[in-house]
Amino acid sequence: MCYLKNCHKLALALLLGIAVTLLSGCQLSGTVSLDGGGVEGVTVTLLGSIEGATINKQTVTDATGRYSFSDIDKGYYQVVMSAPPGYYKDAAIFVNKSSNYGNKIGNDFALQSSTARTLSNGVVIGSIEDNGVGVWRGLPYGRPPVNALRWKAPQPEASWSNTYLAIQPGSACPQFADLLSDLPTSQFGRVIGKEDCLYLNIWAPENKPAVADRPVMFWIHGGGNTVGEAAQYTGKYLAERYGVVVVIINYRLGTLGWMRHPALRLDAGNDKDRSGNFGTLDMIRALHWVQDNVAEFGGNSNNVTIFGESAGGTDVLSLLVSPLAEGLFHQAISQSGGLELDTAAKAENFTDDVEAGAGRSSREVINDLLINAGLADSKAQAKVLQLTMSNEEIRDFMYGQTPEELLSVYNGAFGGMYTMPKIFRDGVVLPDAEAMSLFETGSYHQLPTILGTNRDESRLFMAFDPTYTTTIGGVIPIIKNKNDYLLASKYRSDSWKITGADEIARAMREHQDSVYVYRFDWDEEPAILGIGADVLLGAAHLMEVGFVFADVNTFAVSMYQPLVYTSGNKEGREFLAGAMSSYWASLALDGVPGTGFFGEQSTHWNAWNNHTDDTSSKTLVFDTEQDQGIVMTDLAFDLVTLQADLEAEDGFSTVEIHCDVYASIFGSTPFYKNLCL
Repeated sequence: MCYLKNCHKLALALLLGIAVTLLSGCQLSGTVSLDGGGVEGVTVTLLGSIEGATINKQTVTDATGRYSFSDIDKGYYQVVMSAPPGYYKDAAIFVNKSSNYGNKIGNDFALQSSTARTLSNGVVIGSIEDNGVGVWRGLPYGRPPVNALRWKAPQPEASWSNTYLAIQPGSACPQFADLLSDLPTSQFGRVIGKEDCLYLNIWAPENKPAVADRPVMFWIHGGGNTVGEAAQYTGKYLAERYGVVVVIINYRLGTLGWMRHPALRLDAGNDKDRSGNFGTLDMIRALHWVQDNVAEFGGNSNNVTIFGESAGGTDVLSLLVSPLAEGLFHQAISQSGGLELDTAAKAENFTDDVEAGAGRSSREVINDLLINAGLADSKAQAKVLQLTMSNEEIRDFMYGQTPEELLSVYNGAFGGMYTMPKIFRDGVVLPDAEAMSLFETGSYHQLPTILGTNRDESRLFMAFDPTYTTTIGGVIPIIKNKNDYLLASKYRSDSWKITGADEIARAMREHQDSVYVYRFDWDEEPAILGIGADVLLGAAHLMEVGFVFADVNTFAVSMYQPLVYTSGNKEGREFLAGAMSSYWASLALDGVPGTGFFGEQSTHWNAWNNHTDDTSSKTLVFDTEQDQGIVMTDLAFDLVTLQADLEAEDGFSTVEIHCDVYASIFGSTPFYKNLCL
């Protein structure tokens, strides 16, 4: 109990404290440390842009290694630590400050001397994760593909003399910011990233073994090959649980990653430069880097598993058929993938050529760039101009375009992704043949392979399709007709299983035994505010990624995390993540998923079997124990049956919905023309 006058003093002190917080409680701070001790005298710069005003502040760390910036309004900032003496490479942290008041603390740069490693190009130092795993972020695996190296095969990274600071991720490659970029909505739609983006991140147990025998798991991110970055993923849980080395890479995206045009081949020094498959070549270059350097992290360069999701799953399959990737990896996992190789004509030609190009072929893109540059008023004028320009003039024009200008002619769709020809049949990086024919004839790297999809793949995209949902406030989708939604999802998702897993497995099984197929069925999202996420999303595209990485506390699209991960489904998530990640790690260990690391109490994953009377060797279904569990099934689909079923389907509410679903899978067949036109 206090006397009255002391209470007045206490109240006054509280008011003064609140006033001080409101006036100066808008700091952005952190520390620079080495082995837990502060590093004094390090220059730290704060960069940002608030309502058109540029922020550029600088300070140095004090004796405890602390830095602080005061009077910082809400906004999106970059905190840059200049490399201290003896070190190389500045490090940057991106910070989203959501309030004018309140502090944004803990923006730390932490180095650990025990993580020093000697790579082929110099010494690097990293950090230790909170679970004791070592992490090295932002390691270069190629020279910056800028200026004369734009639209060229990646070159080996340069060497350095001082110790390289591998404590923050390298820049994302140029792309549209959107849902998948984990940025505030105020950034959506703008171009982010830099062309200097060929970096990778590594997680490994901190102790370096005498013999480099740890399996290596090499992740290729998804995003339609037009968005995404390594920094969106963490390998710390896989490294901790299974003692593996996890490598996650950036690679060139979209128009800077895949582009073919005669003008861009003028300065080509070799067939790889002429291929146009620069994003694919980045992945191959990163795999070479792994061969040269992963032993320093305890990794076995003779036991590398490549795995990826969505476009990353497609890229895994493209590496399986690439002659340039031979010997660089030893197991493969394609999650929600599928492979289609675009022809040179589709990549390069005008849409009205005899061999028609795609709508976003290089010649059509150049037409739009010429219009944007004010050199033509229409597509017709732009085409005439382009045909009169020399290849030298077109080359100079293209190299003069900024990433923002190049991307301005594409229309971002879901998550900022955009459509364009990619992964070309160039005859060098990739064979000049249909993708399925390569698997059917055995013209691929015959290695232990996992193929799979999610039960409700298409719902992630349908949830934002105005044909099927109404969106409230731009972020909350409401299903218009539940029956149409579920039926459309079933046909589209089953089709994805066919092209992404079943038909490839059938072809591969004729040449090798070690082919494994899965389906991910987890659908235990909650119903919140009347929105049933279990129906809206279910086992949608992208949902399995956290389970594979044994990271079920961070959903890929952060703003929707409350609609997906809850305390109510945590136990089931943790069980399924433990099981699924262990099968992946088991394949990485010795090429056989078996029962994972769960032992006899877990289901044995049988290889795919083409015998129609074998009901136990088709698909392993992943689900929680509360539902069907993890079970081997005879689940298998084929396009002929699916097409017949869809043509006979009478459950859609309108012909328009029936036609929309049919066209998305089978295109303009005689059935479609008769029903829909």
